[in-house]
Amino acid sequence: MSHASAYLIYNQVQVLDLRENNVGDEGARSLISCVHLIEKLYLKNCNISDSMQEELKSELRRKGLPVSNFAICTHMFNQF
Repeated sequence: MSHASAYLIYNQVQVLDLRENNVGDEGARSLISCVHLIEKLYLKNCNISDSMQEELKSELRRKGLPVSNFAICTHMFNQF
């Protein structure tokens, strides 16, 4: 279990707002393992590459999560 997963489980986070933080691809990749534990995720202006954005969207769909609850860059996923 990643540190992010342990934190989210322990603290029962429903909304994770990381807007305007330099999360980057490595940080976004870490979130993939625990994205199913939160209801909403905001990653606007977090220095995440297009390929990582696609990877995140793919993982959300694979896990059957509503992509409309997750926003990265300047768009909501369901607008792509």
